[in-house]
Amino acid sequence: MNPQNSGKEFESEILVTTQSYRDKGIACFHHPDTGTTFRTGKEGKAEMYYTRRAGVDFIGVGHMTMPAERAERFFPRRKSTMRLASSVEKIMVEDIEIIKEMEHDLREIVRSSPIAFDAKSCMKSTFPLANVKDHQARFLKSYKTAGGLGFFLINMTHYEAVWLLDVDDFEDFKKHNLMASIPREFFMAKGLKAKRGNGLELVDFLNPVMPSELEQKVGQEWVTKNYG
Repeated sequence: MNPQNSGKEFESEILVTTQSYRDKGIACFHHPDTGTTFRTGKEGKAEMYYTRRAGVDFIGVGHMTMPAERAERFFPRRKSTMRLASSVEKIMVEDIEIIKEMEHDLREIVRSSPIAFDAKSCMKSTFPLANVKDHQARFLKSYKTAGGLGFFLINMTHYEAVWLLDVDDFEDFKKHNLMASIPREFFMAKGLKAKRGNGLELVDFLNPVMPSELEQKVGQEWVTKNYG
């Protein structure tokens, strides 16, 4: 499969997923039109080209849950803890609800949060920084600064994994590294994994999970070595 077909297939999976979210009342996403037209190319053949650039691939609002260990990177905290019972702790952070149960992982429910993300598909073992355009990163950064969630949804087909990477972590990598690509270890240390094949949610990015303990360890060792 060539990279272009891989990207189209990934986009189709996201569109099916977002429609399922919408049908269930979980979220509503818009896929902005980049604006296209046709012109006569070589040998008189019609070629499509973009007339304007969209900000990012998907913009919407929805309910999102994520492991608390990395949720703070995606959104700020502002309010204090409210204890409900000895075995359950509930923390209200404006529209964010954090629930901890003794037998389960700490997860955070982001209610009706504005969400924007750009989807990328990569067939290589590392993710090239060049795959992200400057205006895409700027838009996500501005969106997050204004109070929304802004991240990249990256399909690493080489590892059969889809990662959520916050825009601040993407910018942080560019700032502290001379590398032209992001290695898998950085995603392990900073990112979250989208669940695949969850019914019609082919790419369930609203319910991401932590990497395995081994992945977290490998990722943290890489960060310690390269950011020390």
